[in-house]
Amino acid sequence: MRTEGSRNPSVFARRALLVFALALLVRLFILPFSMTTEADVAVWVTQTEHWLQHPSLVPHEAWPPLQYYLIAIALLVGKDPVLAPIVLSMILSSATAVALYALVRREWEEVPALFVAGAWMFYPVSLHYSVMAVSENSFVFLVALSMLELSKARDNDGGLRAALWAGLWLTLAGAIRFEGWVLIPLFGLLLWKKRTLLFAFLAVAALFPVAWMLRCYIQWGHPLYPVVSTAHYGVLSGINEGLTFHKQLKRAFYLPQVLFFGLTPLVSLMCIAGMLFQITRKNRQRAWLIPCVGMSLVMVEEFVKGRLLVILPRYSIVVGLLALPFAAEAYKEIVAKLRRPSMVSVFIIASMIPFSYLRHVNSHVVAMAVPPNIEAVPRISQRAQSISRALNRQIRPGSDGVILDWWNWSETGYVSLMTRMSFDRIYKMPGAVHQPLDTEALAAFLNRNKSGVVLVAPQSRHIEIVRLEGHDVLKFRGFQRELRLNKLSAEDGFVMYRYTTDDPGSR
Repeated sequence: MRTEGSRNPSVFARRALLVFALALLVRLFILPFSMTTEADVAVWVTQTEHWLQHPSLVPHEAWPPLQYYLIAIALLVGKDPVLAPIVLSMILSSATAVALYALVRREWEEVPALFVAGAWMFYPVSLHYSVMAVSENSFVFLVALSMLELSKARDNDGGLRAALWAGLWLTLAGAIRFEGWVLIPLFGLLLWKKRTLLFAFLAVAALFPVAWMLRCYIQWGHPLYPVVSTAHYGVLSGINEGLTFHKQLKRAFYLPQVLFFGLTPLVSLMCIAGMLFQITRKNRQRAWLIPCVGMSLVMVEEFVKGRLLVILPRYSIVVGLLALPFAAEAYKEIVAKLRRPSMVSVFIIASMIPFSYLRHVNSHVVAMAVPPNIEAVPRISQRAQSISRALNRQIRPGSDGVILDWWNWSETGYVSLMTRMSFDRIYKMPGAVHQPLDTEALAAFLNRNKSGVVLVAPQSRHIEIVRLEGHDVLKFRGFQRELRLNKLSAEDGFVMYRYTTDDPGSR
């Protein structure tokens, strides 16, 4: 039972503020040691900068707009294209801890709620991505708010207002990531016994999906155009080439692996135990198994087929959010009955960051079992750091364009982002295995940037360096225009040149 103190709004406000402050403090502490390892961040930031220069209602032709709007706000306030979006991500991730605390406090009790909030603060995968400007931070924050309002709507005296707010937060989540669309029917089942509230929730939650599908149908003739285009890009990327049954089976276990080791073993076992307790009981909390299990099955199916999502730990964060509340049940049934529950709680939460480095244990079996990139502090390779520094030394701000060869997603994205250059001053070679060179975009780039720096990778698919008449010349495969080069430096097999364009009339 909740204590009178826990029902007191002023007590709740103080504790909620403490939860937010501690979560933000943790993120601020690891920020100086963290690096952006997700290539998508560079794409979102540069596209947002381009959109700010050429504003319209929709920043991107295919993808939902809200993440672009949020990054735009960060850029307008903070200016720095690297740090400003990260600060926004840290704030939203910290606010998610507050929403989770409020939810679990309503559904369970005060002390288990504080435990779950603490687990979110140190949840390694969430912590890892909270210091990057990935869309999951804003997405799960809105999902957590929707869960909180659904909890209110499910009360015996729950009203229409809570159902409408739940739908609003979820439709906004769907304006960031399409996983929000999947959650609409799953969350709707929580209101199955309250049909009026259910229809109100569904009507509001479906606002963005319906509007977006209508737009896609009018513009491209297909209501799910982003899904079709993403599936096509998956074909270009070759992610399903040579996909055997054994590889599919391995993919099927990826989500359980990344949840078990990403939440860390002790917290994962508490979530599992809490779910098992709920399965055997007929109480209100058991209904939260529906979205958790439903979303897990959708994710596993998608990972196996590999149509829309590549296998990355950040896609598991929403399932981690849905699973963590069940740790409150295990806390009540197991930890609270121990001799010193507070000490046990502190130990479990304190173990989360070191447990996130299990992959680095000197054991081949452990390394094979633990998925990569679940470490609490994201770090890029020394090679990428070195290349980035060397490239930035050669760039003349305000006058140079930059052509980046592609070698892998994370390092190319990091080097691109750290140049802090605008959308129209940087051109990246295609990264997908079968993706052709966009010759129109390249020609437009060279017309805008007649000189600059080009970084050539050791094994390039689209660039060839030849010696003609005593000069180094860059040739693009499938594109007739050539660049005259002067070699600047070499770094770990990567060569930097200063380029100047040829006469466009010679094409």
